[in-house]
Amino acid sequence: MPTITTTYRTPELTDGNIAGETIGNLGSGDRVVFATNVDIESVGRDNTAAAAFEVDSVDEARVNNWAIGEDAKFTFGNGNDTINFNANRTGDITMVGRGGNDSLYSARGNDTLDGGAGDDLLVGRGGNDTLLGGAGKDDLRGGGGTDTLRGNGGDDVLDGGSGDDTLVGGQGNDELTGGAGTDTFTVTSQAGKTDVITDFEFADEKINVNGVNAVSSITHSDIGGGGTRIVFENGYTLDLNGVDENEFTFANNAGRIDIAGSTDPVDPVDPVDPDPEPNTDLGGVNGDFFSLLYG
Repeated sequence: MPTITTTYRTPELTDGNIAGETIGNLGSGDRVVFATNVDIESVGRDNTAAAAFEVDSVDEARVNNWAIGEDAKFTFGNGNDTINFNANRTGDITMVGRGGNDSLYSARGNDTLDGGAGDDLLVGRGGNDTLLGGAGKDDLRGGGGTDTLRGNGGDDVLDGGSGDDTLVGGQGNDELTGGAGTDTFTVTSQAGKTDVITDFEFADEKINVNGVNAVSSITHSDIGGGGTRIVFENGYTLDLNGVDENEFTFANNAGRIDIAGSTDPVDPVDPVDPDPEPNTDLGGVNGDFFSLLYG
């Protein structure tokens, strides 16, 4: 088996036909560039040093069981890439998928996974990870740490896993699940858009709704086994599965609102912060878990 061992600052492999070759002794400033379609299997050792790898692939890159000892950054091309690191490695890894439908799996460090364009699968595993979707229909799955998941564009599915996570839906019709832990959800109001939060807990979790105008109605929803549907005047809909609509009080300058299933209308209260873009609480007992940010 041919072996390539180098201590150059910027080694580059530009021939796509490198099957069976080994790259070793990479230092902290080294970068490896694969120019075309590659398939990398079981790469690395326990003492693998920090490095940056760029796969400028127009087709596909597959990396399985890559062992990283230190921090590293990996940038992949526009193909459909599958990157799976050794789950027991603790270095902090950054992976950038760019275009294509990518599947990026982190290790146990505090990793950053950026799917880029395409319909991507990002899996955080252990550590406090940051998962960034792009313009496609992305599937973001946090692990055991305190993770941040951002769907950005497209119709995305976000699942924080265990830990106290932050989930940001962004544009598109998104489904957000916090999982175990105390989670914070952020969604963005858009005309004709519907977001779903599947497991909101009244006691200690929070929802931020950005860019809203007045609320039109709060009604019962049969979606997801029953819950609450909040419809805003611009046509944006937020479904809260498992949440009873009668648990809400409503605060808005526009006046009273009737909550479905309740015999008494709820009187309005003053906004918490009556500035030109006030925050308005839509809350339960404490009145502080639901923040409406007027746009």
